[in-house]
Amino acid sequence: MTQNGSIERSAATAVQAPTPEGPPVRLLHICAGNLYGGVEAMLMTFVSAEGAEPLLSHEFCVCFEGRFSENLTKAGLRPHHLGETRLSRPWTVLRARRRLRRFLLVSGPYDFVVCHSAWTMAVFGRSLHATNAGELIFWLHGAPDGKQWLERLARKVRPALAICNSRFTGELLPHLYPNLRPAIVYCPVAPPESVVSRRDCRAAIGTEPAVPVILLLARMEDRKGHRYLVEALSRVQHLEWECWIVGGPQRPSEFAYLRALRTRVDGLGLNGRVRFLGERTDVGDLLHASDILCHPHITPEPFGIAIVEAMSSGLIVVASNIGGPREVLTKESGLLVCPADAAGLASAIENVLDLPEEQRSRMAKAARERASELCAPTTAVTQLNDVLRLRRSLTAVPHQKVQPFWACLAKDLLAHIPVQRRRDGRRSRTVQYLRTVALSAGFHLTLLYRAAHALRDHFGAFGRALAFLLYWVTRHWYGCTISPKARLGGGLILPHPQGIVIGPDVTVGDRAWIYQNVTLGGGNHSGMPTIGDDARIYTGAVVAGGVRLGDRVSIGANSVVTFDVPDGARVRQPEPVMRLDRTHE
Repeated sequence: MTQNGSIERSAATAVQAPTPEGPPVRLLHICAGNLYGGVEAMLMTFVSAEGAEPLLSHEFCVCFEGRFSENLTKAGLRPHHLGETRLSRPWTVLRARRRLRRFLLVSGPYDFVVCHSAWTMAVFGRSLHATNAGELIFWLHGAPDGKQWLERLARKVRPALAICNSRFTGELLPHLYPNLRPAIVYCPVAPPESVVSRRDCRAAIGTEPAVPVILLLARMEDRKGHRYLVEALSRVQHLEWECWIVGGPQRPSEFAYLRALRTRVDGLGLNGRVRFLGERTDVGDLLHASDILCHPHITPEPFGIAIVEAMSSGLIVVASNIGGPREVLTKESGLLVCPADAAGLASAIENVLDLPEEQRSRMAKAARERASELCAPTTAVTQLNDVLRLRRSLTAVPHQKVQPFWACLAKDLLAHIPVQRRRDGRRSRTVQYLRTVALSAGFHLTLLYRAAHALRDHFGAFGRALAFLLYWVTRHWYGCTISPKARLGGGLILPHPQGIVIGPDVTVGDRAWIYQNVTLGGGNHSGMPTIGDDARIYTGAVVAGGVRLGDRVSIGANSVVTFDVPDGARVRQPEPVMRLDRTHE
């Protein structure tokens, strides 16, 4: 029993737990590709972690060619290029969307299409919804506040599923998508491999073998806390150490930040002890040649891949006590300090440098175990596979290419012919078809919707104008509000076309029967319903929000459905309780 109705289901229709059997889950990742950071490193780890029989099949679309595209090509996954895309140049956005639609028509459908940033969601979200090439997933890697203009644009398109890289980012998801429950999948981090020995790596940089090395591995951004580390190191100049700052500038603002940082290092007299190594591809060698990883970020770090890499290499980590690192580090495996506190950071570094060798070894062992527990690549692949297969098992309507107008209309016309009459002679069937076309008000309404839907999707601005005109006709002639943006499968039957409301982005499978005064829709942030094949939705029923109804469901009259319904289930309004008033007897 539920608050608004009850579900009846048989044992055969119960949702089964996902299993690794069956074909791999097809994933299409949409990425900008102009930068190479933690997100790109994570995706490369997912790709390399798949074995001979992969659970997941990854494909990529990128807008910019660069290091990420090169690495994908080396791994045997040549990405599809959409062309350089900048929101400041709207024609490049339109071109990229057009290329993406063409690519999806040829290569789709996919089980899921994944956007990895607010930028890709803002640029391609609506196009992905319109093409229906796969369930849309938003993978949150940052710490949103919902106030930035890109986040506001991304919020206009609601995904079917959100994946977050930590519980911390999961708590921030409501800033973008309220009432959307996230799935938590920690980033896969493979233990970095070392090609050269610790001594040779240090010798190449010019560092003595016995000198403790403090490593900062991050992009050249102020929020990563470089300047606080420099200030902290100026307070421990009496100790023996060297600092390697790894990471090169990629944007004009980052070049200016690097110049200011170098000037500050020179001003504090740390030149020669603080080395700027720039962007490196031998990160594994640098980690094995270091002793301490310092990660003094001043804004919440969503996760901290560099921290997990350092833990896998046995380094002692000193990080700011905000964001994702609070989940990763334990008191046995590292130290947490207050952000933007140079004095506290200096004290923590001094404490680590003074640790006896035995205690350092214990902390290094605990760090390796913690990193393997959270972020082993095989564990992350299994987590993601379980999340996606469970979602796919609950998916009522497989995402397919948009059906042509005439194919859908032919199914609609055939559905109006009784099954027992479909085997009659050609003349009898023709009479039935003509009678439906001439006399069926439900078929007329379906025809108007199909025309509006096709015009809107295929004929640009002029088609959208005509679609709005047809929408106005259906609303004022039949009293029905069926959005041209709704996706209704073929074989649709509207027995009594009055008072029906179907919102934009509602998806209904083939051979559905929808009776009068039915409402299918939702709010701006609650999502829209997805309904499977052979559904029966009776008079006055309401299906609201981003719920999923399976195949062969039956929604009883006046029922209100705000929950997922599995295949073959029936939802009905609870029978009213009759009370007899005997006070007048």
